[in-house]
Amino acid sequence: MEILSKEIQLEWLQTQKETLETLVNLEMERKGKLDLITREELKEALGVSGETLRNWELMGLQRFQTPMERARKVYYRPSDIYLFLSVR
Repeated sequence: MEILSKEIQLEWLQTQKETLETLVNLEMERKGKLDLITREELKEALGVSGETLRNWELMGLQRFQTPMERARKVYYRPSDIYLFLSVR
């Protein structure tokens, strides 16, 4: 018994493909820069909300934050994002 219909599975795969293409394009633009992307850049690039990123973090996406007090800027490594999205 299939849980999801083939149409829904294909739609999900298409969404994943588009997401990965967006990430690859973003990575190509960032060549030569530090291998980190901010939370805001990632939300904009993938069209996801902060809540989605929090859920992904709970599911294993690694986030980076400076160790200084009151530092709130969150970063992600593109390679971690690729791995996370390709495994799901």
